Amino acid sequence: MKMSQPLRVDYPNGMSSFVTRRIRNSQLVFVNNQSLEDRVLGALGKYLQKFEAKIYAYTIFGSHDHPMIEFKPGSKSNFFRDFGARTAEAIKKYVAGFGTGAAFERRPSEQAITADKESHLDRLMYTVLQPIAAGRCKNLSDYPGFNSFKYILSGKPLITMFFNGSAFCKAKKKDKDADPKLFMETYPIFFVRLPGFEDLSQKEYRRMLLKEYDKRRSEIIKKFDEEGHQWPSVESLRKTKSTSVAKNPKRSKRNSKRPLVLSLCMQAKQSFLEWYFDKLEKYKKASRAYLLGDSTALFPEGTCKPPGPLVLAC
Repeated sequence: MKMSQPLRVDYPNGMSSFVTRRIRNSQLVFVNNQSLEDRVLGALGKYLQKFEAKIYAYTIFGSHDHPMIEFKPGSKSNFFRDFGARTAEAIKKYVAGFGTGAAFERRPSEQAITADKESHLDRLMYTVLQPIAAGRCKNLSDYPGFNSFKYILSGKPLITMFFNGSAFCKAKKKDKDADPKLFMETYPIFFVRLPGFEDLSQKEYRRMLLKEYDKRRSEIIKKFDEEGHQWPSVESLRKTKSTSVAKNPKRSKRNSKRPLVLSLCMQAKQSFLEWYFDKLEKYKKASRAYLLGDSTALFPEGTCKPPGPLVLAC
């Protein structure tokens, strides 16, 4: 059985997911669109709480976003489904002319982050430095898109609002004058301390992160300057429209090869790959039996059954 997508599986304890959700046609829907951004952040707050997920960092960047999340077992697929649905609804509401059909190019791309603190720190820095690493600005404050770094540094929550549309529609059936403001729900988003740094005070944690950030930021800017890169002005960034399309987006196809795991520790990386491919083989075997009509087929822990069972033709 050949699989077109990596197996969606619950990771071992302490491992996180680095997620990429890319908008179709690389349209810059998130740029200078505060209403859309607020709706997406509200949905994020709602479903982090509903599925009891931990979030370490989150960046909204033009045509895609990057949540860095640790999921509870059995909740990952439902989180992606609900958060994706609310994001798609918001895009079609707040981006003029976006049209119908899928909002995303493909299902969310997910990569595992091994449990060691060095790998988590590396991925957090990658996430928050996105606008600078893409050559769009030298300072995060100049980029018109949400970045969680200031909340990570302060340790204070981001307060978001979620509009409960289903509850509002039910109320409208009973009272046509129902006030939509009464169906706004408040959800704080707490960006959790990276594993391995729990013993630091917030002040010490902030100092450590800023030191790492300044080092990486300087290296990125130096490389761009040596190449003669022309940095966009803050004014031009503020004038970009959400209906625009990215000029030089990163392109990959559904079956493009992506690292299954992100790690600075080769031993941890190898251990994960052995665990993953063992799980994959067991899943394929169970799926084959299940699709041939064996409803008692045992699937490995942390995976979901495919649709079926269906009896396959010989």
